[in-house]
Amino acid sequence: MFEAVDHLLSDSGHAARVAVKLIAVDDFTVHRQAAEATKARRIEHPGVARVLDRGLAESGELFLVYELVAGGDLQAWFEARERRADLRVVARMVADIARGVQAAHSVGVVHCDLKPSNVLVTPEGQARVTDFGVAAITDAGAAGGSASGSIPLGNLAFAAPEQIRQSMASASPLVDVYALGGLLFYLATGEFPNGQTAEEVLRAHDSESARAAGASIRSRRPDADARLDRICARSMAARPEDRYATAAEVAADLDAWLHNRPIAWMQERLPARFGLWMKRSPVAAALLIICLVVVVGGSFLSGFYAHQAQVARAKGAELELGRDETSRLLLAMSAWLDIEKKSGKSPTRAQALKEIERLIGKTRAADGPADAQTPESSR
Repeated sequence: MFEAVDHLLSDSGHAARVAVKLIAVDDFTVHRQAAEATKARRIEHPGVARVLDRGLAESGELFLVYELVAGGDLQAWFEARERRADLRVVARMVADIARGVQAAHSVGVVHCDLKPSNVLVTPEGQARVTDFGVAAITDAGAAGGSASGSIPLGNLAFAAPEQIRQSMASASPLVDVYALGGLLFYLATGEFPNGQTAEEVLRAHDSESARAAGASIRSRRPDADARLDRICARSMAARPEDRYATAAEVAADLDAWLHNRPIAWMQERLPARFGLWMKRSPVAAALLIICLVVVVGGSFLSGFYAHQAQVARAKGAELELGRDETSRLLLAMSAWLDIEKKSGKSPTRAQALKEIERLIGKTRAADGPADAQTPESSR
């Protein structure tokens, strides 16, 4: 790609800068690049670099004119981060790419060659899909649409198993879904998903049931969670029917992962959903925990004070019973003394103590258990 100025579209003092792709000319190349321009012109989306024009230079080279995307490609973006990007940034980047790919699919264009060098990144971090040189034309919106022209094969590192086998499904939008999973794995781990050499890639795709060799983000990145790993694995399922049906679904699940929302097909249980809600709404979660502490603590204190009140009431009742018993004894003793005085007797101290013992025995017999005995009955 070269940066150039489109003099036909430039205003005075405001140069219209564009990107120009030059290709050496032969009959096949002219046809292929003309097809690329035609395909890419169908797509209007902020996630796709627009094709503005095409033509033949005086040198005999074919050129395609793209809008200029300031910044480098995704590979340069990744290298600038020392091949160790933050997982949330990676997920956001791949979600942006997926939305651009979905825009292409919606007008019947399958990229078939998604790789870091075919994605441009603006200075603001916005991804733009470019280079539709091997793209296939399908029935718009059809997941398994038939392709026009030859079977396309993009970069081996991100190619789906059906592309490796050169089956007719090579033109399906699901090959781009597979490549999105490959990009997610690569940007998260710095490794290609199916091996580092062509032989390893071919061996990984040797059978229809083969899965991506070791394509687990968590095994390379301990900070990755199981949900992101499952999104990647679903995108890169060996069988097309086991993958996400559309690139839009990949973007939606990555957005859900970024915002700690449940993902329906994962069938997450209530504790996991509650954990996601706590991450999603930390302030509300903190308030809920405070309320629970207050309620539980209040219940404990209420129970404690209720028990203390019950104990106090029991002690009060016991004291009241003692006062009643004392009152009855005093009344009985006073009556006995009156009787003794009226009869002209002067009771001695020993007689008074003996009468008190008798009265106490009677009181206990009346208030206590049935086998309680008075001093008289004991005699």
